Amino acid sequence: MGLILIASALVLQKRLRTIDGRGYKSYQAILGHYDYGSFVLYIDHVQSDPFAPPSRLRARVEQGRACFPQRLYSSRVRQIALSDFITRGFATAMRRYVRGRRGTGGSGVVRVDEGGQEIMERTSCLVNDDFVEIRFSLGLPAAGRRCLGEEAEGIFFSEIPKLVESSLFYSAYDPVAPKDHVEVCEDQEVLREELAPNRLVAFVANGSVLTRESGANDRPLHDVAWNEEAHRRDGAGRALDANLADRHQRAATARHGELHDEVDLLALAPLVPRLRHPHAVVQRVARGAEGHPATRVAGLEVLRVGEGLELRGVELGREGLRRVAETAVLNA
Repeated sequence: MGLILIASALVLQKRLRTIDGRGYKSYQAILGHYDYGSFVLYIDHVQSDPFAPPSRLRARVEQGRACFPQRLYSSRVRQIALSDFITRGFATAMRRYVRGRRGTGGSGVVRVDEGGQEIMERTSCLVNDDFVEIRFSLGLPAAGRRCLGEEAEGIFFSEIPKLVESSLFYSAYDPVAPKDHVEVCEDQEVLREELAPNRLVAFVANGSVLTRESGANDRPLHDVAWNEEAHRRDGAGRALDANLADRHQRAATARHGELHDEVDLLALAPLVPRLRHPHAVVQRVARGAEGHPATRVAGLEVLRVGEGLELRGVELGREGLRRVAETAVLNA
């Protein structure tokens, strides 16, 4: 493997000023690695024209500078959770500091794979004992097919440093925020491991709005409200509440960006003593409902899966609700 040469950030600045106004392919001159002092910027791929897939960049901070406690990434689950947290922090900083489109095609657009509500393994961020690294894309600015070197200089020397400073250093966060994010994710993983052994099929927060805004947007549909009083007046609703309400105590709030999920896990507490955040209501849905392979329960679609049932979000079905609600109470 060859020696990797890291140039000063001033070299990048000089190259951008030199190619200002030239043909777009002149941007190829900025390929390389640049030392900004507190971090290193890697320009791995430069797009061929303003309408091509954007350029690929990485920003890396040595762990000695980033200072994320090792306990936050000490296991695979924690490493995934912390990487997710940092990626979301970077995306939040993008919305604050990046001006956005300026020129032809995708000029000036910065993107990172921040995902949706799911916390899952991604390549957008790496965290280990040596460094913290964020991977993102940038549309290099152009007017037609001419380089806008001055605009690019603003991105590389104003916006990108602010993004890094706001997301890749532990000191940029309230210490409670990454800790809670990691521990909530860890609890979620423990819950998944407990479902099958305890004949449970799902955990869902009381009052969850399962309807999404659209097929391309996983945020809750805001005009769908949970009417707890109306739910309690319904006979089947009372049956479900009777099974859970006496154990319901919202004890923790999981925060992911603007997403808030208040949930309870007292029903599973004796089964999972390792939990740090009791954060999900676990509802047992018993075997039964023969002849009803898709019965609807309190906003959840119940599908037969072997001996158990699987829940998916849909609208209510009155007869199905009553039938499976009674079954759930009798067999829970």
